[in-house]
Amino acid sequence: MLTRNDSKVIQCNASNENGYLWADFYLNVLAIPPSFSEGVPELTKVAAESVVVLPCVAEGKPTPAITWFRGDQLIKSERHEMLPSGALKITGVQAKDSGEYTCRAKNKFGGMSSTGKLAVRKRTSIVEGPDDMVVMVGKTALFTCYAITDSYEIDNLKISWYKDGVPVDVNDPNIKHEESNNLIISNLSNKDSGNYTCVASNGLDNATKGAELKVKGPPDPPTDVKVNCQPESATIAWKEGKDNYSPITHYIIEFKTSFDDAWYEKGKTDDKVEKWETELTSWSNFTFRVRGVNELGTGAPSEPADNVCTTAADFPPFHPKNVRTLINKKDYLVVVWDPMSPLQFNGPGFYYEVKIEKDDKVETYTVDGNEEAKKEIRTNTTYEPYKITVAAKNDKGYAQVDLKEIEGFSGEDSPLEVPSNFELDPDHEMTATSARFRWDPVNTDTEKMRGVFKGYRILFWKPGEKETTLKKIDVSENTHNRRSTRRSRHRRTSSKVKANVMLPAYSNFSLSVVARNTYYEGPESNVIDVQTPEGAPGRVHYFMALVRGSGHFHLKWEPPEERNGLLIGYNIGFQRINGLKVSPVQFEDEPTTDPTMTEYILRGLEASTNYRIQIQAMTSAGEGEPYYIDVWTTDAGMPIVPDWNMTPMGNNSLNVSWKIDYNKTNQHVGLMHVVEYRKLGESNLKSTPGQMLNRWQNISNLSAGIWYEFRVVAKSGERQAASSWKKITLPKPGTATQDLTSATWFIAMMVAIALLILILIIVCIAKRNREAKYDVQEEERLRGHDPYSTDDHLNDSKNDENGIGKPGALVNGDKTSGISDSDSLGDYGDVDPSKFNEDGSFIGQYGTQDKKEATETAAPSAMSTFV
Repeated sequence: MLTRNDSKVIQCNASNENGYLWADFYLNVLAIPPSFSEGVPELTKVAAESVVVLPCVAEGKPTPAITWFRGDQLIKSERHEMLPSGALKITGVQAKDSGEYTCRAKNKFGGMSSTGKLAVRKRTSIVEGPDDMVVMVGKTALFTCYAITDSYEIDNLKISWYKDGVPVDVNDPNIKHEESNNLIISNLSNKDSGNYTCVASNGLDNATKGAELKVKGPPDPPTDVKVNCQPESATIAWKEGKDNYSPITHYIIEFKTSFDDAWYEKGKTDDKVEKWETELTSWSNFTFRVRGVNELGTGAPSEPADNVCTTAADFPPFHPKNVRTLINKKDYLVVVWDPMSPLQFNGPGFYYEVKIEKDDKVETYTVDGNEEAKKEIRTNTTYEPYKITVAAKNDKGYAQVDLKEIEGFSGEDSPLEVPSNFELDPDHEMTATSARFRWDPVNTDTEKMRGVFKGYRILFWKPGEKETTLKKIDVSENTHNRRSTRRSRHRRTSSKVKANVMLPAYSNFSLSVVARNTYYEGPESNVIDVQTPEGAPGRVHYFMALVRGSGHFHLKWEPPEERNGLLIGYNIGFQRINGLKVSPVQFEDEPTTDPTMTEYILRGLEASTNYRIQIQAMTSAGEGEPYYIDVWTTDAGMPIVPDWNMTPMGNNSLNVSWKIDYNKTNQHVGLMHVVEYRKLGESNLKSTPGQMLNRWQNISNLSAGIWYEFRVVAKSGERQAASSWKKITLPKPGTATQDLTSATWFIAMMVAIALLILILIIVCIAKRNREAKYDVQEEERLRGHDPYSTDDHLNDSKNDENGIGKPGALVNGDKTSGISDSDSLGDYGDVDPSKFNEDGSFIGQYGTQDKKEATETAAPSAMSTFV
């Protein structure tokens, strides 16, 4: 059957031995029924309000006519346009356009149709998108994006984020795209400023919404920094960088030199200018850079200028400043001064020249400019005056300014003066934490003080523990209104020096006093012993509500670390808190007078109420500092029944104990717990006294061999809850309880048996090892000699002087009671020690001994001599 593709040029070739001929003719197929090279897709999905083109390309001869139908209805509408290719274009697609579309192709030789479906989906839209934000640098920005789309395309909906048209870098640790499609940018920097766009797409259409993020922060670096160098100055120019949404107020010019890589501030502009001139120091290479400043801070520096300014050498600009002496090193004159930086050397060969003068004698010393600005000179004098100068000099000469001379002193030493008549001040009553002491003043002459008198120092320590408990308190020189000057001749007067000292309460101390100068203490005065009286204690170490009930608190605390005396009890009070109002304190009627108590049940409270609880430790001197906690009572619920168990205690008593999980909050713990019990089958119920603090109860006077049932009852006011009954019987005398695993004697017996078995195993192993090592009888058998034979040579051994053949000698490795484990070789005659190894075993199977010698020595040597 011919098709359109069969149209072609056909050639015919005729040939023989004399040549060939060609004949051409054209075959043109003009009668072809319609066919589709591209039909209508089976399903076309499109978003509403968009344009869709349904393809339909038909072929045939003659060219087929194309018509479009929706269902069975011919399509004729302004929104529908048939393109030259035969495709159908629909503009402004609506939901009603969904349906089945058919393309029909027809010519005179036949017809053909292609059918497909068009599905119109609702457009994607962003319901909640990002908003413009202005955020400070270092903070966090949050952009939201919530989109909806057609329910058929919800699985295809995808949210993407772009910054300035480029997808955000989700690998940046400061950027997080959450599952909720929010975009979080943390630790914001200026580079994060820009336009952020949320794009919601389902593959058919998309929706976008953008927002601008402005990160306010310090300015960006200035650009295009240039320097114009003169012999003694430089002019720096630059261009403004981005101000990051906060106006630039001024600029900072920084420099570095060839002396180090550090950058230093050279100066600041007065306002927002872009040019600045500065003077340069001598003998340096200068590189410059610039920073912008706004109200949010100083920005990053610019790139350094390309050119470097170099200056020539000159005299040092000045001599060292703040020249002084240190008096902390005895026998030395220590001169120090503020160092000059390399920028101030102004030339090569810089050093300091130190001169000291005393009694018209001048000494000169030099210190390299790169060394520490200090000179220690040994003088072997104590606090003596010197005239001192320190000059700056380089290869060009001294600084061209006046040189200032100072007076300094050599180092101090320990004072020679000893305070006398140190005692408690009888005119002042000692308290629990304070005592006043007095003593005779010392001579404050600098020769006696061997330095500058600074006052006194009181030393105190626990008797016998001075090295580990010594503490010191300085007493000012003004305490006695005495000031000394060099060579002053103050002498002792009849007035006393007095000082108050804060001491721990209820303690024994030894005390002394010394005179002191700037760095040293003098000899100690006489030592006195004092005992401070009791004082009010400190705050308890901690305080908590261990259990909260609807009408009570189970309180727990630890005693104060600073008891300051003998504790006599605790005072506990509470206040009701209602919003910002607090009721007056209510104390328990009687303070707890047991100093060892660390737990207490506070009762009489209201349910679901906030309370402020306080506790104060007490001594005979008074109440200590209160410790406060705020705690809520629980609501008025039924108390919980705790876990509990029973343990027999002999034949007529047992212990009942219960546990409360203190880690659980808001549980209704009973105020008290009662144990109820009765004989099995009887109704006569007995109960124990209520336990509030204890978590156990012992029950006695029970009958052995009788079954009882027990339960624990939790009570809080009128509310109470009981556990289920548990049965138990106590053993009769000489019998065990039915639960043997709970009997102490049974456990002890099992442990003893296990130990005996272990010891027996160890003994057996040791014995096997010993026999395996020293079984001489086996060695004799291997040599063909039976130690158990009744041959005459064994009978002959009865006369052996060593007693080997006597009754009771070793048989088969056993030892008689008359032979010691510690017997030596000497006990068995002349045995050649060369025949034995270091561990006592025989060498070379008895070596060169004859049979008789082997027989005479084998038995005793194996088990007695070498054990």
